[in-house]
Amino acid sequence: MSDEISRRVREVVAATFGVPVESLTADSGDQTIEAWDSLNQIHLIVALEGEFGISLEPEDAIALTTVAAIEHAIRDLKA
Repeated sequence: MSDEISRRVREVVAATFGVPVESLTADSGDQTIEAWDSLNQIHLIVALEGEFGISLEPEDAIALTTVAAIEHAIRDLKA
């Protein structure tokens, strides 16, 4: 996907985990990005909340383990 939300999510994920944005796909996540651990997940959630002006509930945030899941959640919150 090349829409605005997708681009911004991938930029935040890339910056948080120190990976090239071009390497990210919808399936990229905690199983494919070596730096994706529980501490960096918290950093990611904080960065996403700041980038998109949203607030994620802890039970929702814990399920955000792939780029696709993050994009879907943000689209739902912004709708």
